[in-house]
Amino acid sequence: MEIKIKRIENGKLPEYKTIGSAGADCYARIKKDVIIKSGKSGTIPLGFAVEIPDGYEMQIRGRSGLASKSGIEGFTGTIDSDYRGEVSAILFNHSDKDFIVKNGDRIAQAVIAPVIKAEWYLTNKLSETERGEGGFGHTGISEEKKIEKFYEPFTRISEIEKLLGKDIILDNKIQGKVNAVYYSGGFISVQFTLLRDNLCCGDSIKMSIVDAFERVKIDGHRFGREIKFE
Repeated sequence: MEIKIKRIENGKLPEYKTIGSAGADCYARIKKDVIIKSGKSGTIPLGFAVEIPDGYEMQIRGRSGLASKSGIEGFTGTIDSDYRGEVSAILFNHSDKDFIVKNGDRIAQAVIAPVIKAEWYLTNKLSETERGEGGFGHTGISEEKKIEKFYEPFTRISEIEKLLGKDIILDNKIQGKVNAVYYSGGFISVQFTLLRDNLCCGDSIKMSIVDAFERVKIDGHRFGREIKFE
């Protein structure tokens, strides 16, 4: 697919690094370094504008390398077919340290995707399903689903102890290792040490699985809301 693209002053065009790459790497176009403080976000210009064909969008996504090594998550944004301004990336710093973006840094990736527009049909009744209005954690564990499995509610204290030493992923990006578990007043909490570049960075976080059930995965399993003990 041919897409018209305009380079903006000193900008660098997106590049596909391999023949099988779905995303084209995008580069920062800034006049001076930008500091994204811990827990804050920053908008970084990417040095180009595009004319996306009608029926398609350009998605600006984060880079997994930045997320796993530096705790920098890229907000997934959409460039519509009628937008002609400079494309930018929004980065959020999940780490405990300030992150410096320099001109020319590879900070995002662009993906071209088709767009399906809905024709909304107003009705007072929707079809019934087994799940119904159940949200996250409602479906339980599925043996056929190899990824994003849900744990059934715990029923014994011994099940919590099996979490010790397991890998934990927070917000699908930040990696850690469980080093302690707690049960008090009907709530399970896990304490884990953050990992960076396969080394412990020394920061420990204590978090309730119930409070953060949408954010926490341990040993490849996402945890549901319900926790019940015999």
